[in-house]
Amino acid sequence: MKKILENKKLLAIIIGVIILVIIGVVSLILINNKPSKKEDKKVQKEEIHTMYVKINPLVKLTYKESLFTCEDKNGNDILCSDGTGTVMGYELINDDAKEFYKDLDFNGKYIGEVLLMLCETARDNNVGFESLEITTDSEHFNKEEMLDYLKDNSKYEFSYDIYVNFEEHIDEDEIVKDEEINNKFLVNFNSDGGSKVESQTVNKGDKASRPSDPVKEGYDFVEWQLDGKTFDFNTQITKDITLEALWKQKEIDKDETTDKKEEKPVDPTPEKPTEDSKPSKTPSSISKINLNDNILVQVIYSGTMCGWKSFATNLETLFPGYVKYQGIELGELTEYNQLPYDDYNKKEGQIEYDINKENTAVNELNALKNQKIPGLNGLEYSLENHHFKYSYDYLVIYYENENPFEELNNYLMQGDKQIKDIFKDAYSLYGGCGTGPDDPQLLTKDLCNEYNLTCDRW
Repeated sequence: MKKILENKKLLAIIIGVIILVIIGVVSLILINNKPSKKEDKKVQKEEIHTMYVKINPLVKLTYKESLFTCEDKNGNDILCSDGTGTVMGYELINDDAKEFYKDLDFNGKYIGEVLLMLCETARDNNVGFESLEITTDSEHFNKEEMLDYLKDNSKYEFSYDIYVNFEEHIDEDEIVKDEEINNKFLVNFNSDGGSKVESQTVNKGDKASRPSDPVKEGYDFVEWQLDGKTFDFNTQITKDITLEALWKQKEIDKDETTDKKEEKPVDPTPEKPTEDSKPSKTPSSISKINLNDNILVQVIYSGTMCGWKSFATNLETLFPGYVKYQGIELGELTEYNQLPYDDYNKKEGQIEYDINKENTAVNELNALKNQKIPGLNGLEYSLENHHFKYSYDYLVIYYENENPFEELNNYLMQGDKQIKDIFKDAYSLYGGCGTGPDDPQLLTKDLCNEYNLTCDRW
């Protein structure tokens, strides 16, 4: 050390090196703390966007989106922070929206909060849905972020997805037109063996037109009925309905028949017919089932049993050789194209689904549950992870050889047919459980009431 101090030249070199090191360290600190060009050029932007939100209610939202852009190394503007949206105005498009959201105010609220209000209020009003359909002209809408927000803040068990359709220029007329198509209902006329009466397509909330009376040999037309009651053609139509013709047999002699509207005394005849029961003078028809005909019926139990149905779109690609469109049934109990559960489960995460068909099925099932379908009872369903499960039972006429009540039998099976039609495009996976029909039993007033039928003794 003494030698170093005595060597002034060497000492000067050491001091110089130390000074250079200190300058270098300070320079690095200053450089690291200097704001980047990207941050210096961070710019806040505000854009006005439109969003259509469809659950079953349809709502139009106008909102202001605030976001930040920065320059990349090439000088191009890029998004450097997620945007936030604030609702500036809204419009309730269809009748359901006007009914459910009439007391709500969305202005000034965060777009996620508004979407949550729309979904929660729909559920409060028993509207079932599997997806939230959004059409927007903002390319910055973050679906995954919004799903997390809705899931974290929902008071219900979260069970729906978000379907986003980005359109730079939204065709508002097309959206409204699609909504109008979905708000049209069929009014069908069952003339019960009389002349044909054409169906009518009616806008939701409008009224059906009274058609010309049908004709039927040997009968006089009385009226159109819905669920066994006189139909008022001033009724607003809010779902598909089928009106049934009520007939009165033409009089042969004075004592043969009386007007349908005449009050009848209580029939003391027991539900179970006696051995000397006489053949009925008023044979059973769709609108008037005569218990004196001693009709034997069976209860049929139907549904998905231990399996499910789904509106999958790519099963034939995932399972080549197993699937075909006509009569498709996937499962170990089918007679062809057997697909074990293990194979299905391995690829279940790759299966894609038609959300629109799922929503349509939900709406149609809800409509059936709210109707009293003749012959149908106990319809229940669930939709989880794109899997429909449902169960119901219905009546059929029991016969061993010739069926003397074929038309009535077809009438009793209409509910079963409607449910099968809902899922005509769906695929099935059966798990192999279920039960057969009940033993034949005599049709009684109790059964008629349970299965929404008009029955009496004449």
